[in-house]
Amino acid sequence: MRAASRHDACDHKATSFGLIGSPFSLPATLTPTVGGTRGGGAGTGRDDARRLETAGAGGTGQGGKAREGGPAERRAVQASWRGAGRRLCAMPDDPHTLLLATSVGRTELPEDPALAAILGGEEDFLAIVARHPESSLGWALLAEGALSAGSLQADLTAYAFARTGYHRGLDALRRAGWRGAGPIPWEHEPNRGFLRALWALARAAERIGETAEHERCATFLAESSPEAHAELSESARKTE
Repeated sequence: MRAASRHDACDHKATSFGLIGSPFSLPATLTPTVGGTRGGGAGTGRDDARRLETAGAGGTGQGGKAREGGPAERRAVQASWRGAGRRLCAMPDDPHTLLLATSVGRTELPEDPALAAILGGEEDFLAIVARHPESSLGWALLAEGALSAGSLQADLTAYAFARTGYHRGLDALRRAGWRGAGPIPWEHEPNRGFLRALWALARAAERIGETAEHERCATFLAESSPEAHAELSESARKTE
C-alpha cells in the first residue's frame, strides 16, 4: 500500500469544495451563445482565423494598410505559414520517440504555489486558483472535477482547465531546467500537479474524440513517469 501524500489530502479538499463527485455546470457568463461571442462582437473563431489569414497574406488587417502583392506572393506566404504549422505540430511516427532517447536528468519542480492554501481549506477554491493561475495543481483539480460530471459541456470545460494546467506546468518545467526530455518523477510531490493536468488533458481529449491528442498526452505521461501513468490510469478506471 502506498503512503498517503499531501496531494491525497488535496483530493479530499476538492471533494469538500464540491469539485469532485457532484454535478458540474458552467457559470451562466461562460455559456456560449450561438452565432457570436458573449460580451463581444459577432462572429466565429473560423471567421477570425480567415481575417487573420487575409491580413497576413496581403489583405487588409485591422488598423493597417493593404499590402502590395499578387496571387503568387499570397500563395507563397500561405505555403510558408502551413509549413511552419506542420513543423510545430508534427508528431513522430513512433509515439515512443516523443521524448528524446538520450539519457537526461530528472526534473523536480518547486512546491506548487497553491498547495498550502488548498490544504488550509479556509479560502474559496476558485479564489485560490484565481490568485495562483500559475498553479498546475489548481487547474488539474478543476479538470478532474469537471470530468466527474459526465456531460459533454463538462468534458469540454475539463479540456480547457487541463490544457491551462498543462501549459502552466510546461512553463514551470522549463524554468526548472527541463529541455523537453527526461523523467518528471511522480514520487517528487511538486511534480504531481503537472502530471495530473497532463492526464486530465488525455482523458478529456479522449472524451471529446480527439484521439491523436489523447495518445500524445498518454504517451508523454508514460514516458515522463511510468508510476504516474499507472496510478492515475488505475484511479480513472475505479471512478468511471
